[in-house]
Amino acid sequence: MKSYFNLNQWWIIIVMSSISVLINLCIPIKSITQDLNIPGPAAGTAAFGGLSNVAWVCLSRDLINKRGSGLVTALITISLLLLSGPWYNIEIPSYFSIYGVIAFGILGLCIETFRGRLRLLGGGLANLSCLVVTYLAIGLYFSVWPPLDFIPVLGLLAFMSGVIGPVLSSEIVKLLRNR
Repeated sequence: MKSYFNLNQWWIIIVMSSISVLINLCIPIKSITQDLNIPGPAAGTAAFGGLSNVAWVCLSRDLINKRGSGLVTALITISLLLLSGPWYNIEIPSYFSIYGVIAFGILGLCIETFRGRLRLLGGGLANLSCLVVTYLAIGLYFSVWPPLDFIPVLGLLAFMSGVIGPVLSSEIVKLLRNR
């Protein structure tokens, strides 16, 4: 039985997922958002999710140009992130990390669904939906919500951050094709 993705495509998926994971683990995003007085929870996703997550899923999808590659990249990214610890370091309930899988699954589906001229919308919706799933999970389980006054601003910030992902991906693809 032949794999849907060839070896080079798997390589791209793994590299793009790994870049996203390294950004998430190595850059002190929480400290940066605290220094910028961006309220949480999940302020890092709102402000930087386009750069830390959406861009690399988009780039994988753009380089491979095969249906499903964005979704697979998103799911491998969250799988690698969860190897480093539970979603948002929340250990109880033990199944809480499933919300991370749901959030990244929706992120990948948005990238897959909104292609071509709608790719900026897809990037924005991808990051915004990831933020909404995270808010709902943390809020419903732990009653920790962002300040009500900031929710529209954080939603807009998340959408705009997500738009950066496809833009960055397009620029990287142009650079790779022009060399």
